[in-house]
Amino acid sequence: MSLDLLKKEILDHLLSLRLILAFVLIIVLLVASGVLFVMDYRAQVSDYNAQVNANLAILSKNLSDSIFQAFSWSRQNIYRRPNPLGFLSEGKEKDLPNAYRVSAFRLQGPDYSLRGNPLLGDFDALDWSFVVGIVLSFVAILLASDGVNGEKQNGTLRLVLSNPVPRARVLISKYLSTMILLTIPLAVGGLIGLLVISGSGLVPLNGQDWAKIGLALGVSVLYLSVFVLLGLLLSTILKESQASLIVSLLVWVTLVIVIPSGASLASKFWYSLPDEDAVVRRARHGMQEAFDNHDKRYPHKDNWIVSGQWSPGESLAKAIAIDQAQDRELFQYEDSKIRQVRLGQQLARTSPAGLFQSAVLSITGSGIHHYDNFTRQARRYRDELRKLIEENYPYDRVYPHFEVRDDISSLKVDYQVVPKFEEKLMTVREGWSKAIWDTGLLALLNLILFAATWALFLRYDAR
Repeated sequence: MSLDLLKKEILDHLLSLRLILAFVLIIVLLVASGVLFVMDYRAQVSDYNAQVNANLAILSKNLSDSIFQAFSWSRQNIYRRPNPLGFLSEGKEKDLPNAYRVSAFRLQGPDYSLRGNPLLGDFDALDWSFVVGIVLSFVAILLASDGVNGEKQNGTLRLVLSNPVPRARVLISKYLSTMILLTIPLAVGGLIGLLVISGSGLVPLNGQDWAKIGLALGVSVLYLSVFVLLGLLLSTILKESQASLIVSLLVWVTLVIVIPSGASLASKFWYSLPDEDAVVRRARHGMQEAFDNHDKRYPHKDNWIVSGQWSPGESLAKAIAIDQAQDRELFQYEDSKIRQVRLGQQLARTSPAGLFQSAVLSITGSGIHHYDNFTRQARRYRDELRKLIEENYPYDRVYPHFEVRDDISSLKVDYQVVPKFEEKLMTVREGWSKAIWDTGLLALLNLILFAATWALFLRYDAR
């Protein structure tokens, strides 16, 4: 009887023209997403490789000049790696800075080194999270919105319940049939898209990437389940199928469009950024204070020399102290921008769409996670270069027991011992640790909606 009920529910949906059209649309969108991503990723990787190679050539040339040219006067350009899982969730990475200029004494930026039209930045990318988060969730609530009251109106529900079949089994059949039909286009379109992406030979998907894809698909199923249950719940509460359809669409617009969009606006008001000019003034004041403190502690006739980095005749300790004073202000300001975005994400998590987007972004390490990861690694790289300088120049006139050398400009550092920057993308473990709470909340929401629908359906008057 359970299998017969499931077949009946699936057949009822398959006879609907709206489902056939939705199937075609979803598959086409997922395949198009894969094709467009391959084209875009090819350009990103080409640009990234060219930029990295050019930077390494400049670094090699500077190292052959002098220690000052290599680590102080000149700047390396370091770049954020393209994300091979951008087809799952691009996270508006095209709008985020992807480069820094770095020396042992400065981290300047972030900068933009992007190919494309910046005027297209306001348009959402056609990635899987868009297809699932917007299109499939709409289809889900649309299919389930008349699952109970629609059958009551045409008399089918009364006929089914006249047989010795538990009501719980009827409800589960309605839920499973809708979930199966939603999973089919997701699986078919996703499989074809993955074949296009992996078959291109341009996107290197390793074991970690496939694990992330699996986790993202699992979260997608949980997300769609929320809207199926929500549609069934509203169909059980409201008497007319037309009324439940209208209310379902209003609820969908609120949860998927209004709350996530409103969260971004609200974060700008609740977490205002400091004035950039004031930040620059505080940074300059901190630099001057570090300069004065160094002069008082280590008086010397050449203390007037301040190059803004490090130069012959200038104390290394002073250059580092001044740089650290500036960094404290500038890094705090950049971090406050990231915190503002994260606040918006937290507010958006009051809706299933926000939870879904946050989970997929975390799993794939895309969007603000990718940018934050890149920024942290850029700062660590600057520290590595500074440490290398301190190890190769372990003397300073402010320390009397070290020899002061006049030929410091002739010091050379071997190219092989200099660390080269290459961003490391987030691992599965790191991504999942960030996504586990969002996934857990989606699962809890499923349980609450299922329990509420179950309780109402058991007492539902099918006459």
